[in-house]
Amino acid sequence: MTQVFGHRPNCIFALFLCTVAMVSCKTSSYRWVEDAKKPDLVSTKGNIAASIQAPEVIPAGSPESVIAIQEMHESFRQSDTPAAVDILVVIDNSSSMEQEQANLSTKLSDLLTEIKDSDWQIGVITSTVQRDGGRDKCVLTVIKPTDANYQSKFMAAVTPGTFGSNTEEGIRQAVNGLRCPDQPWVREHSSVAVLIVSDEDNCSLNGKDCPGLPSSSESYLINYVEKDLGRTVGVNAGFYGIFSPDKPGVKCVTANNVAKQYQALVDYKADACINYGNICDGSYQATLRRLSTNIAKLLTNQFPLKSLPDKGTFAVTGKRADGTAITENDYTLSANVLTFLKGHEPVAGGEITVKYQVTQP
Repeated sequence: MTQVFGHRPNCIFALFLCTVAMVSCKTSSYRWVEDAKKPDLVSTKGNIAASIQAPEVIPAGSPESVIAIQEMHESFRQSDTPAAVDILVVIDNSSSMEQEQANLSTKLSDLLTEIKDSDWQIGVITSTVQRDGGRDKCVLTVIKPTDANYQSKFMAAVTPGTFGSNTEEGIRQAVNGLRCPDQPWVREHSSVAVLIVSDEDNCSLNGKDCPGLPSSSESYLINYVEKDLGRTVGVNAGFYGIFSPDKPGVKCVTANNVAKQYQALVDYKADACINYGNICDGSYQATLRRLSTNIAKLLTNQFPLKSLPDKGTFAVTGKRADGTAITENDYTLSANVLTFLKGHEPVAGGEITVKYQVTQP
């Protein structure tokens, strides 16, 4: 008995130690994640997480790396009637314009050099605003090729005298001449050209004499042509002028002011064309012939494409007016506008097919 009871305290102590050990193990199993303090364990855990997430950041076969190329096919039909072009001439009739009016009056044939076979008509209005019942009045002369006396009619229209306002409002009058509710003349599907002839700028000098008016800036005319008339400048509309150019090294001693706004107007979407001449030139013949060439580019030998072709992918199929196949020497491509050169136009009524590629972003 003495020996048996002598061993019981040791057994009880051993049982106590086992219980403590089990509780300690259970506690450590829950605390290891939260209280892990060994740097190597934390680092290992971070590296494992990073390696698992890496494919999600840069997924294999990302669609951003795919380049899509679209094949484009478009067809156009060359008009079988002469192209229509409506030309508005705004002539300055202030006190200093007598010589300039006379210079212009004998040059109609030069203005028509490249468009004489088109369906043209010319409207002439002065730079002086006339009011009637609280609104601007349109006093316009229209000259057509069917007029028996169209040469003399043009001469009279562009020499209206020099008793007009010395606040030349070329931009406002250009809009009045195109809108012209008193005498509608601009045709629905025509190309539109505006030619301003003046020895000063709009509102005398860069809008100075027309403060607060919408027409004190060239944008008034640009917006009317593009939004109200629905034309595209550089495709079926253009702005031209004879004035004192706002260009370095160009002098005009007889002009009263440099035409800053008119210069900005004629340079708008000019595509490197020189759409103006110097009002101080002794003859406007060379200027008007150059402007005639530029206006001719607005006729129906131009076709705007739906997209901008990738370089080297553009091709045209069709027949020229002489029956031969169209080649790359018959046309130019500027941005998304196809232009056939004069004398190289497609056959009247013929279909032109174009094919090109467009790289999608």
